[in-house]
Amino acid sequence: MLKAVAFARSLGCDSFVAVGGGSVIDTTKASLRFLAQAEILHGVGGDVPNIQAAALYCSNPEADFYDFVCPPFGLNLVPENPMLPLIAVPTTAGTGSETTGAAIMDLPEHECKSGIRQRCIKPLLAIVDPDNIKSMPRNVAIYSGFDVMCHALESYTALPYNKRVPRPVRPDLRPLYQGSNPISDVWSLEALRIIGKYFRRSVADSFDEEARENMLLASTFAGVGFGNAGVHICHGLSYPISSQGKFYSDPDYPDTKPLIPHGLSVVTTAVADFEFLTSSNPERHARAARQMGADIPYEGPF
Repeated sequence: MLKAVAFARSLGCDSFVAVGGGSVIDTTKASLRFLAQAEILHGVGGDVPNIQAAALYCSNPEADFYDFVCPPFGLNLVPENPMLPLIAVPTTAGTGSETTGAAIMDLPEHECKSGIRQRCIKPLLAIVDPDNIKSMPRNVAIYSGFDVMCHALESYTALPYNKRVPRPVRPDLRPLYQGSNPISDVWSLEALRIIGKYFRRSVADSFDEEARENMLLASTFAGVGFGNAGVHICHGLSYPISSQGKFYSDPDYPDTKPLIPHGLSVVTTAVADFEFLTSSNPERHARAARQMGADIPYEGPF
């Protein structure tokens, strides 16, 4: 990521296009956030006058990467300068990264994953085109599909926004991941319906254009959902799983180093997670299951 920052700064780039899966888009989002901050701090911020930058950052002349990383490793500071324009083009179905203000990264020195979560790193524009996922290998379709499913399930079953404490004094102070809410519910439920209908088909036949197109749509829908509601246990437990995977390699992923694909690390604990959580809100879990086509006996209110 820091190499990307150095490269972009050396060329004086003023806008960016991220073509790839979640890792590519997240790397670009995080790099741009750091790049924009670093450029302003060093007085080469494009249209921003140097004297203004000096006045704004005179008390903080050097930005450290961990200023913007989430706790416990970073300070989660909010940069004040604008982000450079970014267009995201997803090639997996997928992380939904083209819709969110999150950028997840591996921190090798801590042997863990963390991220940057700020509204200002959302891409300016996303080009969601099913032609871009035609070459997606089977295992990538499986693991990224599991990620979509968990995004939708976790955001729909997250603690509701109006039950979180302490409550912000006004709505604009709510965190990026504010808990399930009426808006995120709409996107998450529709993503679950699509997943129930098309996920298996998209894996069984890579030439099933209808299935793959709909899974890409579900990825974007789920991204809007969890980008506002957040995720919970499955994703929380996935970070140590994926960062501690020292030996696993998947034939459908680059073989340059051992890698536990994100979707695989997320779904590994999903069954146990939702078995544990169902009693906390059986109505929502039942509706989520039914939305994916499950025939369950629960008859309680939704």
